[in-house]
Amino acid sequence: MKQTHFPLQLSLLLIAAFLLSACNFPFTISIDTAVPTADTGEETVDSGGSESETLPTPTEEPPVPLDTAEPTPTTEPPTDTPEPAGCTNFASFISDVTYPDDTEVEADSSFTKTWRLRNDGTCTWTSSYAIVFSHGDRMDGSAEAALPGSVPPGSTVDISSGMTAPTDAGTYQGFWKLRSSDGVLFGIGTDGSVAFWVKIVVPSEDEGIVFEPLVPVFEAYLLFKASGTDESLNDNGCYDLDAGEQVGCASPQADFKYEHSFFLFTHEYEIDPLHGVGFKLFGSEAPTRDQCLALSLSASTFELHKRYYCYQTSDGNFGWIKITNFNSSVVMFDFATFNEP
Repeated sequence: MKQTHFPLQLSLLLIAAFLLSACNFPFTISIDTAVPTADTGEETVDSGGSESETLPTPTEEPPVPLDTAEPTPTTEPPTDTPEPAGCTNFASFISDVTYPDDTEVEADSSFTKTWRLRNDGTCTWTSSYAIVFSHGDRMDGSAEAALPGSVPPGSTVDISSGMTAPTDAGTYQGFWKLRSSDGVLFGIGTDGSVAFWVKIVVPSEDEGIVFEPLVPVFEAYLLFKASGTDESLNDNGCYDLDAGEQVGCASPQADFKYEHSFFLFTHEYEIDPLHGVGFKLFGSEAPTRDQCLALSLSASTFELHKRYYCYQTSDGNFGWIKITNFNSSVVMFDFATFNEP
């Protein structure tokens, strides 16, 4: 088939003629701008016909304002913690500052008991700690009293409690403990469970009165031929137990000699009986004459001990001697020679 081609110039003339004639057509074309609806917020475009095309309204996210406020703290304010978590409470008794055990206190009189304790735990004792009554005789003491101040571990503190002695005679003992700031009781000992105490004696009205014998000198005169207390005798000195005096060692009345010697770094303190005098160790109590008579005495030299010895003098009298002290230069002793041979 043969195709007919229109020149470009002819096409342009036809389009221009059409546009000029259109100015006289009996209708108009109007374009309305989009108006948002009241209910849905969507835009409606009126195309001039019986139908309208609804277009979705673009949705834009609102701008997020910058938050310039200070951040809220996430931690709680610190609280007052007087002692570290997990620390231990132990105490050690050091001494009785006042009123040691068995101190006599007059009936119905006031006194203040003071203990010295050491903090052997790992907690620091504060004024929120207290001394509290545990059991026994409270003696009108306060049921509890706060500690005087801070006591770090390893430190000592004097703790006191005022009390009143009972009105009746007798022995009274009250036991006390410490209480921590969280209400836990503790005391002394390896496990901190032992209470410390106060122990006093209220004497009866007739106690403390000493009745001296009416004739002590006369009684001693009848019982003993000679006696003495706190006698002393120097090294290489001699003594007469019948007369109760120091004499020369050449005297026939000399009953014993005190001797001190030093040999191979060893000191020896000895009694050397003289003129047939015999001695025998008795014990820690003074013997009677009959007890000394029953012993087998010896005239041999013997080493000293702080004890009682029986003896028989050169005059045949029995007695006892108590060695109270001795050193390289002197011996101290008490003695009594019975009056009957």
